[in-house]
Amino acid sequence: MEIRQLEYFLMVSKVNSFTRAAERLYVSQPAVTNAVRSLEDELGIRLFDRSQKHVLLTTEGKIFCAHVEKLMQGISNTINEINALKDLNSGVLRLGSTPFVGMASTVRLLKGFTESYPNIKISLCEDTTDNLQKLLLEDGLDAAILFGKLELNALSYIELSREELIVCCSRQHKFRRFNSISTVELRDENCSRGSSPRTAV
Repeated sequence: MEIRQLEYFLMVSKVNSFTRAAERLYVSQPAVTNAVRSLEDELGIRLFDRSQKHVLLTTEGKIFCAHVEKLMQGISNTINEINALKDLNSGVLRLGSTPFVGMASTVRLLKGFTESYPNIKISLCEDTTDNLQKLLLEDGLDAAILFGKLELNALSYIELSREELIVCCSRQHKFRRFNSISTVELRDENCSRGSSPRTAV
């Protein structure tokens, strides 16, 4: 079964004539007749009653026609959406982010994207790095801006930038003696205390 056959079938059902259908489609009348007959043979049913002056849909043909119209409309909508996406005229970018994406470079990146492609909407999902990577693998996201060490071979990564994060803490906190703090140390501190130190860029 080919799309061309379905197009010919729909045109015949619309104008009730193989000849007029051929004229509308700019093809020969035998081409339309053979395409519809081949379709009937494949389905094992008669789609048209040819005993009258005008060809009319049979009961089976009417049922088939209703489904084909929906199918062809779906194909048309799909093609239009793909073309719009190619031209970046519409669509939704499903973007994931970790809580650390408040960094200045990320804000500039998103601002630049929305200015360049104002018709593309951004659907933002904030979650942990592990959960976001899982969503990427399951096609739940188009892209994600993550923070930390990333090592999944099934995903491709591009480093956007490196920026300094400053940890602010009280004079009594153990971090006051550190010249630098790893994300692991921050995570462990969060687990042990139930809350994390405030951070600022």
